[in-house]
Order: sequence, then C-alpha cells, then structure tokens
Amino acid sequence: MSNVDLSIIIVSYNTIKDILPCIKSVYESEFTVSLEIIVVDNGSSDNSCEAITKHFPDVQIIESGYNAGYAGGNNIGYKYSKGRNILFLNPDTIINKAALDHMVCLADSSSECGALGPKVLNRDGSLQKSCYLSPALSRSISSVLFLDYLPFWERITGIKTNYTLDEQAHEIEVDCVSGCCILIKRKALEDAGAFDESYWMYGEEAELCERIRKKGYKIIFTPEASIVHLGGASTDDHSFKMRLHVERNRRMFYAQHRGKIQLFLFKALLLFDTSRRIITSIAKILITAGTNKKHVLKLTRSCGLLLWQLGFIRQGDRPFKSS
Repeated sequence: MSNVDLSIIIVSYNTIKDILPCIKSVYESEFTVSLEIIVVDNGSSDNSCEAITKHFPDVQIIESGYNAGYAGGNNIGYKYSKGRNILFLNPDTIINKAALDHMVCLADSSSECGALGPKVLNRDGSLQKSCYLSPALSRSISSVLFLDYLPFWERITGIKTNYTLDEQAHEIEVDCVSGCCILIKRKALEDAGAFDESYWMYGEEAELCERIRKKGYKIIFTPEASIVHLGGASTDDHSFKMRLHVERNRRMFYAQHRGKIQLFLFKALLLFDTSRRIITSIAKILITAGTNKKHVLKLTRSCGLLLWQLGFIRQGDRPFKSS
C-alpha cells in the first residue's frame, strides 16, 4: 500500500516555457501532503526533458516517444503513479498556495467524492469556466436555437445550461470539472476506468466524469482551492481541425452514453446548426461585398464541416466511427 497522498501527472509536448514555471509553482505552494510529480513527454523536440531534469531532478520523466495526446499521455502517467489521489494537471498552469492540501483533504474527507476540480483563474485573475453540465440533447437544442438567452427559459422549462457565478462561489456537486486540473481518486479510476484514448483531445474529462458518476461517485467543484490557467497557444490557425475534433467527440459521447436515438437527433441538430451558419455567412458576405475576410473564412470552414458531417470528407488521422 503506497503512502503517497498525491501523484501529479503532467503531459508535455514542447511546453518548455510553461512546464518549468508549473513545476516550480507546485514545489513553492504550501503543501504538507506527500506527493510525486510525473511528467509524460509526448515526443517533444524542445529539450524540455533535459531542462526538467536539470532544474527538478526529483521529477520522474516518462518519454512516450510519440504524441499520445492528452488522454493517452495521462493514462501512461497513471500506470506509473503510486498516489491514492491522482492530479491530472496541464503544463500551462500555476498552482496557488494551499490548493494541493485543500484538494487532497476534500477528497479524503468524503467516500462519495470521486473527482474534484478547483477554481480556475485567467492570467489577469478573472474567473475561467471550469465546471460544466454533461452533454444533453435538451441543452444542445437550447443553445443552437439561442433559447438559453431568454431570461425566462430556464425558469419555465427547467433546462439548466450553466452553473451560475453564485453557485460557483460555494463548494457544489457538478457534472464535470475542467481537465486542466482534475483530481481523481485512484479507487474511482479503478472502478470507472481511465481516460478513453479514442478521444485523444477535447472532451476526455467530460466522458470520464460521466463514467465516474455512473459508478455512484460525486464530482465536486471547490472554490477554496484555485489555480491559474495561462492557456495554450492560439488555435485559430487550426480551428477547422479543432472543430472537427470537438464535433467528433461530442457525437462519440452521445453514442457511448445517450443511445442511438439521441445520437441521431444530435447529428440532425448539428446539420441544422452548420447549415444556419453557412446561410448567415453568405448573407454577411453579400452585405459587405466580400470585403471582410473573416466571413469568407467562416463560410469555408462551415462548408468543410458540413461535408464532414455528411460523410463526404474524413477527419484525417482520427475519423469518427459510431459503434
């Protein structure tokens, strides 16, 4: 039986500028728990492994030799971990003081708690969204049709679309917490299974939290612990590929957890939403006589997404296949 309270797993891919301050913040935070730090390097070429070894010789580095993605990298680290609690942490984060002790204490204090996440702040100290409701067809319909903007919609229908700021001011049970910093009990991982590597990136934590909740555990959001999430590099240049990953994974979530009927309806909803975006972009291009290149770019991406949704093009290295 290991006496390690917390295993911190950080997946790194060319993150030398971020991961060194991240690890430093862990060691400089006020913690009394016993911990280990495991860095899984997904084939970096920026000499980050050497830099970590030089500055933090106690950190265990596992080189996967390839880009295993967020889910795959975390699963590799989990296999090597010894702690009774596992903290999956993004390299572009800064741990605030006492956050680690509070999270471990909260996890240990409740047998019902399977996973938890802290308050996540932006670089300027503003609140970053870090707790979510699980995907549901009713919420997707409300969002696509902009019904969630109506002030009376939630009160009349009971369809909740977000956790309010007032709710996030207190410790609450949620459906899912952000994958940039999520603590999961080893027992919960053993019962529910680790990350689903077919997701590779985007939505992995939502799917895992869904399985953990189905095993009878609670997911907790606590504002008493906080971190700073600096955010990764801009995804604008890769937004089309990113959108495909997001859409693919949302469809896969429905296939796994919502059944064939809801999956069919969700696909139809996505087709409607993409078609609406195409029509809107065409209208804006006509109004501006094509002078605004952003509208043209949005139209191009929406058309590509529609072709993918209809099955005319494949995502590439990780196409969606429903079971």
